[in-house]
Amino acid sequence: MTKKIEKIDSLFRPVRRYGGSPLSRDLVTLFLVLLPLATGHAAQEQRLVARETVIAGDYFGVGANASPGSTVEGDAFIAGGQVELNKPVNGDAVLAGGSVSLSQRVGGDLYATGGSVLIDAPIAGNARLAGGHVEITRRGQVLGRTTLVGGRVTVLGKAGRQLAVFGEHVTLDGEVAGNVTIASRALSIGPNARVSGKLTYRGSVPAQIDPAAVITGGI
Repeated sequence: MTKKIEKIDSLFRPVRRYGGSPLSRDLVTLFLVLLPLATGHAAQEQRLVARETVIAGDYFGVGANASPGSTVEGDAFIAGGQVELNKPVNGDAVLAGGSVSLSQRVGGDLYATGGSVLIDAPIAGNARLAGGHVEITRRGQVLGRTTLVGGRVTVLGKAGRQLAVFGEHVTLDGEVAGNVTIASRALSIGPNARVSGKLTYRGSVPAQIDPAAVITGGI
């Protein structure tokens, strides 16, 4: 059991490099034990009682509807049936839920998973997102590297200096300041797509590319 806790705790070490205080093994383990509750069936979500606490600037929240009530000075760890990050987070954010939406900035890295994941705000670091439907809106912006995994993945905003996508159906109609790698069954590239580097595509059918799209490094 001790080795398992050490392994779980090690997963969170990169998340704390932006200045969040070291977390005890018990707190990290407790948070991960609560994650399955956040992504369970709807009936289970309704019975999930809201809990939240702040420890040395780091926010921990879990509940059917989970959302911090004020700016998070450190890192944020949130799990719930519906997770809505509508307050700024100065550190990293780790989000898990049936649905996850983000409408305020994250000062560090973002890690999110859910049935749906919607990014509608700037991310100062890297973004690692996975879900049934993953979308970066026009207002969404990732300054670092972006990795997206989902059944349906849509990129309308800015996806950082490197973009990697694995999905069933992928739409790219935003900006990437570097190389793009996409593996999917189908790929649609819209007229607003701007890729500064090379686009590498592996798919079942040829990509549909709008003539107005600009891919500087070619495909």
